[in-house]
Amino acid sequence: MSSRKFLVILLAVVFVIGAVGSAGAVSSYVTSFNSTYPGSGTSSFGCSICHTSAPTRNAYGAAWASAGHNYRTIESQDSDGDGATNIIEINAGTNPGSATSKPAPTPVACTGYTYSAWSACGANGQQTRTVTGSTPAGCSGTPSTAAVLTQACTPAPVACTYTYSAWSACGTNGQQTRTVTANTPAGCTGTPSTPAVLTQACTPPPVACTDYTYSAWSACGSNGQQTRTVTGSTPVGCSGTPSTPAVLTQACTPAPVACTGYTYSAWSACGTNGQQTRTVTGSTPVGCSGTPSTPAVLTQACTPAPVACTYTYSAWSDCGTNGLQTRTVLSSSPAGCTGTPVLTGVCNYVPPAPDPTPTPTPTIDGTTLYMQNCAACHGSLERSQVRGENASEIKEEIEDADEMNYLSFLTDAEIQAIADVLATTTTPPPAPPVPSDGIHPYGWDKLHPDYVDRNGMSACKTCHGQDLRGGTGPSCFSCHSDDDDDGDHDGKYRDDDDDDDDDHYGKRDGKHDSKRYGNREVRRHRR
Repeated sequence: MSSRKFLVILLAVVFVIGAVGSAGAVSSYVTSFNSTYPGSGTSSFGCSICHTSAPTRNAYGAAWASAGHNYRTIESQDSDGDGATNIIEINAGTNPGSATSKPAPTPVACTGYTYSAWSACGANGQQTRTVTGSTPAGCSGTPSTAAVLTQACTPAPVACTYTYSAWSACGTNGQQTRTVTANTPAGCTGTPSTPAVLTQACTPPPVACTDYTYSAWSACGSNGQQTRTVTGSTPVGCSGTPSTPAVLTQACTPAPVACTGYTYSAWSACGTNGQQTRTVTGSTPVGCSGTPSTPAVLTQACTPAPVACTYTYSAWSDCGTNGLQTRTVLSSSPAGCTGTPVLTGVCNYVPPAPDPTPTPTPTIDGTTLYMQNCAACHGSLERSQVRGENASEIKEEIEDADEMNYLSFLTDAEIQAIADVLATTTTPPPAPPVPSDGIHPYGWDKLHPDYVDRNGMSACKTCHGQDLRGGTGPSCFSCHSDDDDDGDHDGKYRDDDDDDDDDHYGKRDGKHDSKRYGNREVRRHRR
């Protein structure tokens, strides 16, 4: 091994031994500090109690080394110069070797104070000031008297701005209210100066009154009435009045008192009759009866001012042959006016067209109506079983009997005419010629076509059957032919008379009296 290499190894060993010895020395110093000051919080600072950085000592470590490593010897010193002795710092748990670590100073009560000026008076009626200085310097504490920092005062008034609640429901008194829910600025004073801000009129929902209380009846008036008033109603605030007038007014008998004096209204305007009037507006004593005994007191003559009339006219009359038409005054206004109405006007006369020939009112012949509608069943008028009876009863029987309903087409006057002629026919009839066939009454040949045309076949079926071939009476086809091919019995009447005219009736001359009808279709009678 070379000498140089050996030297390096030797120095390393020496360094390690020195470091180990130094560390052991430091650890023993800390142990010595803790045993000297057991329980002190300073021990938590470790090596920094004596060193700024190992192995350099701070002021406390240097003083300790100089004192022969005796901590007690340097207790009264202020090694770090922070104003606290080493022992004070060790007792306080701070580092005596560091000026930045020192114990809190011991509080000293203040014995005197200086103050700021009083603040402005607040809305709460208080003003304040603060402590600006105290003696001795660095003392601690506050003034023990509250009045030193706060006192009562009279604030300058500050008008409020208000916030309101919603309006209440409308009361029965017609009012609704609201309240102040907030005001600004804080501490302001005052109340709303306008009552309407807190109260306003409203229309309450109507509540009908259910009962009333009344005042006593008044004295009987000169009009023979006495009254009383409603003094209360339920429920409170309801609306309405008693529905019975007698509840508030009743008749009475006043004691008559003659009037001794009168007061009058002003004279009215002069009327068109040259008179003006005034009325009694009051009399004494109150409630007296009577009127002024002198008419001139209420009426006097005057000269009316002329007033032109406005007229309302009737319609113009038809134009006369003189080219004039007229009208009349229906009314004029104002009352009592004067003037000349225009009653005549020029017009263009047009001669009227000649009146048409009046249509004669048809007369109702009861005899003809009977022969047309009744004789088929009841025989001629003179042979009717109801002739000479009461006309009203005959008419009622025609209208009500079911077998007569085929006469419903007749008017009431026509039925009355038949009833009247039956009621007035009382003479027994002469013996009529007997028809050759002996089926229908005398004259039937002339009436038969018109009767069927007017009444239809339903009346025939009453006697001749529904098929016209005989019911209670003979078959219609004993006179009428039914020789068509369709079997509906609407063939033509026989025309077997040998007269020369076209009426198809046989002559009643002793040779041709069959009364057979010719060439008329039965279908025409079926309705």
